[in-house]
Parts: sequence; structure tokens; C-alpha cells
Amino acid sequence: MRRSTTERRWRIGIAFAIVLTVALVAAIVGPNSSDDVEPLPEPAAALEIQQAQVEAAPADEQAEKPDDPSPESGWRLDDRAALDALTVAAESDGGVRYDRDDYDHYLGRDENGCNLRDRILLSEAIRVLSVTDRCDAEGEWLSWLDGEYLSDEGDLEIDHLVALAEAHRSGAWRWTEKQRREFSNDEATLSAVSRSANRAKSDHDPAGWRPPAESVWCRYAREWIAIKRKYDLAVDRAEVGALSAMLDSCTGPPLDNSAQNSRTSAD
Repeated sequence: MRRSTTERRWRIGIAFAIVLTVALVAAIVGPNSSDDVEPLPEPAAALEIQQAQVEAAPADEQAEKPDDPSPESGWRLDDRAALDALTVAAESDGGVRYDRDDYDHYLGRDENGCNLRDRILLSEAIRVLSVTDRCDAEGEWLSWLDGEYLSDEGDLEIDHLVALAEAHRSGAWRWTEKQRREFSNDEATLSAVSRSANRAKSDHDPAGWRPPAESVWCRYAREWIAIKRKYDLAVDRAEVGALSAMLDSCTGPPLDNSAQNSRTSAD
């Protein structure tokens, strides 16, 4: 009798344990059963859902994406990289005294009868009224360094943006006569400006003189850097600081000279 009672209690305990185990499993697995779980969307559908969530997000949340590259950051980095690529060194003539006659080896007239001055004046004229067979032009010009409009070509001077004396102190004292002649006649380094602007700039670098109008600082700095890079000329520390400050005024990718002149003349 005792054995049957003990055996019955043992079987009841086992049955209760089984029921409890089943209940626990049902409680855990039940909410995740295949009947209650929505199927995952196909890859294409998932992308559509993700895109819809992005478009529905507030504008300020979308703008908080870090490290979002933009065209603006690209050209700003290019400007800084160009400046950083220059050799920094104190000005020196290397013991070779500057003599302008060592650089003034201008080429003669071309097949059209135009000399270097004529070509610069014709290429930078806002309006050309007439040209003689000797390439003397009548027209109108904008001196971009100071924003002055001129109608008498005699009031214009052809300016080396990086002056010959400045080039000499920046490393050109090492040059051969051929290199000096090439620099003197490089039309990419020359522009027609008012006599007053040319005299004010003289042979100063950007640390000693800047155009009075801040609107052209960006062009001035970019062209200065380009010339010094092209001819492997050094910059001193004060010059670097001035160029860096002028680059802060840049608001877009570089324009070519003709586009810059047209834009400025329309202002």
C-alpha cells in the first residue's frame, strides 16, 4: 500500500513538472512563433522602406550626418594644399645683386605686328574700338587690382604680378638668362593695370601690399601661389600668413582671368 501511494505521488510530480515545462516553453516561444511574426521584406522592398524613413526624417536630423563631403570643402582644401606645397624660406638674393636689366629681355613683335604689351592689352580689353596695323588699340580696360576703368591705353602699365625683384629674392637669383627671359615674357603672369596700382604694389609681396578691394583678394592669392609654384619660387612666413588670410575670402572654385574680369566689370 505504501509503495503504491509513493509511486502515485512520484507520477503526479512528473506530470506536474511536464505541464510546467510546457507552459514555460509556450510563454517564451509563443510571441515569436511563425504565426505571429511578420515576414522580412525582400531586399528591394527593404531599400524602399529605408529611403522613405530617410525622406521622412526632419531636415535637421538629415543635416547632422558627419563627414559629408561637399564641392566647397574640395576647392578649399585644394587652395590650402597649393599654399602648403610652396617652399618656405626667408628672402635672399644669394649674394647676387638684383639688376632689372638681367630680366628685361622682352621678345619682339609677332607675325601680327604685336609686342608683349599689345597682346596683353588686346586680351584684357573690355571693349576694343579699333586696332592699327602696329597693334595699337583703342578701347576700354578694367584695372582689376584697383577696380579703375580706363579708356586711354597710355594710363595702363603691364604688371608682373610677382614682381621681377620679388622673384629674384625668392630664388630667381639662381636662374639662367633663358629662365629669366621666360619669366619676363610669360603672359600668364602679366596683366594690364592702372599706373597708380602698379606703382603702389611695386615689388611688394602680399605681406607688404594687397589690392584695396577685398573682392579680388582671392584671385590675387590664387594667382600669386600659382606663379610661385610654376617657377619653384619660395615664400617667407609673413607672405604665407597674408596669402592664407586672402584665401579666406574665396567663395568658389578658381575662375580664369577673362571670366573674373567680366564678372568684376559687371558689378
